[in-house]
Amino acid sequence: MYCDALSLFHLTFVLSTFVFTQKFTLYLNMVLMIPVYTLEFCVVYAMRIPVVRDEQFISQFAPYFDFKYHLPVLEQLLYFSILACFYMSVSCFKLAFTHNQDKGMKSYFFKRCRESTVYKFLFFFLKHIQTLVLICLFANGAQNLNHFRNLGFMLFFVVYTASMAFYRKTSKALVLFVAFFIVGEYFYSLEYHRFDRPMQKRFEWLSFWNKDSPPNWKPGSSIFFRHTPNVFDWAVLLLMNLLQLINYFFRDAEEVADMEEICFEGIREKFTQTLYHAIRVKNFIQSYLILVLLAVLLYFIGEAQVNLISWVFFVLNALMLSFIAKGDDKASTNTYTRRVATVIKCYSTFILVTDIIFVCLIGEAPQPNAPHSYDQ
Repeated sequence: MYCDALSLFHLTFVLSTFVFTQKFTLYLNMVLMIPVYTLEFCVVYAMRIPVVRDEQFISQFAPYFDFKYHLPVLEQLLYFSILACFYMSVSCFKLAFTHNQDKGMKSYFFKRCRESTVYKFLFFFLKHIQTLVLICLFANGAQNLNHFRNLGFMLFFVVYTASMAFYRKTSKALVLFVAFFIVGEYFYSLEYHRFDRPMQKRFEWLSFWNKDSPPNWKPGSSIFFRHTPNVFDWAVLLLMNLLQLINYFFRDAEEVADMEEICFEGIREKFTQTLYHAIRVKNFIQSYLILVLLAVLLYFIGEAQVNLISWVFFVLNALMLSFIAKGDDKASTNTYTRRVATVIKCYSTFILVTDIIFVCLIGEAPQPNAPHSYDQ
């Protein structure tokens, strides 16, 4: 509602609740937000009292709090309600040390998975939901590579699909990544009139604003509703926070493996015939999927540019094809095949990450006439 530097501080605290643990957030609330917001509330209230606002202590805050209300009663009530919620959260501080909210939700979810068939299906869906979300973010990012946010989504997709274990350990990075753009957009909307054209283009590349909805307020105008939040960014932030919670459910590999077996057995007992046909279809697809992948692989090898990167990729895949063609089903052959496949995956990830970083440095569009350009 208010768009000023103090609101940027409030926004930063709100975003920190998505990033930090519940214990740290409540501690930060007690030592920082309650004193600061109490002072803010008192000053704002005092600024509306003619006798008090002329005092030297109060008048020094005038540049930050001397603004006209649109709906005085409702806005002051909103201030008081937020302050009351801050004080009520103190009672939750001790509870946060004796009860882990995420652990309680995990225990409830796993308990329901043992009892309900619907939750058994939900277990398998949530276990792989991050792949679906990352594919959607990748598709969104591939639309325009001249924005840092889109390149970041593509980078997360490449790295996290290459290593699920790495995703389980660092999924909070997605929350931090999205929060960075929300703060950046708000900061730019406050200070945009101070930046020259080249700096504005740089902020546009950072995805802090776009040409469809640029900030357009003028100095001296009302601070009400200067900034329009990016609904997409907030939706992605909530989604990333939900994924972080789901990731907590599946972080313990041994516990997840035991629960996966329980869910699978429960589904097989209730849907024996259906599961039997599903497994047959799966085996049939897998038996011919290798041929499809080989055809796609040969096609891209033929279309690839002749360079060192393609040559290394060609050698690794030729080695992989030799092991597949051998097909003696020996343990040693399967081990070497997996190792070569792992090397190909790591090599491909490295090349894609390097390519994305390269695009970050020079941009997607060729710039042969730009100074200091690598496209000369």
